[in-house]
Amino acid sequence: MSIRILFLCCLWLNQIAAQTNALPRLEFKALYDNHNLQLDTFYKFHEYDSLKIETLRFYISGITLKQNNETVWSESNQAHLIDLSNPPSMQFGLPAANKKSNTTKAFNQLEFHLGIDSLTNVSGALEGDLDPTKGMYWTWQSGYINLKLEGVSNLCNTRQHEFQFHLGGYLAPYNALQRIVIDIPNNDTVEINLDIKACIEEINLVKENLVMTPGEAAVRIAAIIAKNFKCQP
Repeated sequence: MSIRILFLCCLWLNQIAAQTNALPRLEFKALYDNHNLQLDTFYKFHEYDSLKIETLRFYISGITLKQNNETVWSESNQAHLIDLSNPPSMQFGLPAANKKSNTTKAFNQLEFHLGIDSLTNVSGALEGDLDPTKGMYWTWQSGYINLKLEGVSNLCNTRQHEFQFHLGGYLAPYNALQRIVIDIPNNDTVEINLDIKACIEEINLVKENLVMTPGEAAVRIAAIIAKNFKCQP
């Protein structure tokens, strides 16, 4: 009987520990008019204009969970390439093996970077999601592209009405890395939405539709995109 009781106690303690150290799964979504954005699909933009998104790809790094502004978990040296054309890349679990010693299931904030930090940029071409074959690496001088947003709009006076935003740069004064902090629910899955329509509305496609190198425009547009990440309650 005592062995059975001991076994049940151990099982109960293991369950409590698993619950305490559980980490959420992050799910990123791109939205247009509160609906899931579909690539290569024309959407109404203002009264007489339309646009379609052909490429949406960006890096998420420096993920940190916080409870009332105090860090309870952080991911070390990891970058995640989010690619709308590759649905499995849009969601991933946070690895418990990287948790800090004071990690608990209690968290109410998510912090992350849109892009790649300067230290990673000066480390040269890397592997995994940072492999240059992913199409997100310029050169050793310019480093990684933090975000690609490409599409077509009849507002653009360009060849085939294309717009292209390749945003990056890690050297001052044009470091395009964006820090994002948002309140999140204490759920097993946390849904993070990027409102693409809101981003495009703040970018004047008539005057600005081609940004392909580090600079003031890349930093400014990256900031616009960063503020349109929201948590789905």
